[in-house]
Formats: sequence, C-alpha cells, structure tokens
Amino acid sequence: MAAWRPWAVALAVVSTAAIVWPAVHDEDGFPLSNYPMFSHPKGTTAKIYHAVGFTSDGRGMPLSPEMVGTDEIMQAYQSVKLSIHGGRARALCEAVAGRVSTSPTFSEVVRVEVRVDVFDAVRYWEGDRSTDRSSILAKCGVSR
Repeated sequence: MAAWRPWAVALAVVSTAAIVWPAVHDEDGFPLSNYPMFSHPKGTTAKIYHAVGFTSDGRGMPLSPEMVGTDEIMQAYQSVKLSIHGGRARALCEAVAGRVSTSPTFSEVVRVEVRVDVFDAVRYWEGDRSTDRSSILAKCGVSR
C-alpha cells in the first residue's frame, strides 16, 4: 500500500464527518451550513410596512418606492418600517404626500396612509389581496 493512502482515507473520513456534522447536530456555521432558513417550516403571513394612496372613491393602491424617496423596494420597506418604529410616521406621510402631489402616475390619489398590513402570502398569490390585519400609523391629504 502506498504511503499516501492512509492520509487520503483519513482526509476522506474527516471531510465526510465535517459535512454530516451540522445535519446530525442541527447546528449552523461557517464553513458548513445546514441552511436553517430553508430547513424549518415557515409561517404563511407577511407583514408589509408601506405607504398606500387612496383615490376620492376610496380605492387603495400601493405607492411606488419613488414616492417613499428611493427607487429600491427593500429600501422603501425599511424606510417605512424605521419611520414607524422611530415615531416619524406622520413626517414620512407628509413627505410621501408631497411627492405624490407632483406625480402624474398618482394623479388620482387624494390621501396617503402609512400603514402595516398583514397578508396571508398563500392566499395573496392565489388572488385574494385582502389583509388579515391592518394598522394605520399616519394619514395625510395630498395637496395639489
């Protein structure tokens, strides 16, 4: 037997043990991971922090990230969330209403609400856009 074979066998055993270890012990860490974000059941609800515009007939429409002050969806979400948790929902609402007032896309919007809506994600993607719960943190009119 060649002198390198015992080392190769030892390396194979150690490598295999290292790969199996996280799965057996339900641990997560670098460099090996059992991907816990995918290995446990998740709830079906989604909590959405956002600004919603309303027309004079009461029809609601989510406002684009640009109306919140960014062109990124996740940044808009986080901006709304931080404003709510920081007690600045009213100030955000007024800033959003100011942007909406000059936007041709949202020319029908007369009122803005900064809110948290909870949706059942499965029902949402099946076409049911109704919320399970809603919290309105600020309301403000749109001046044109």
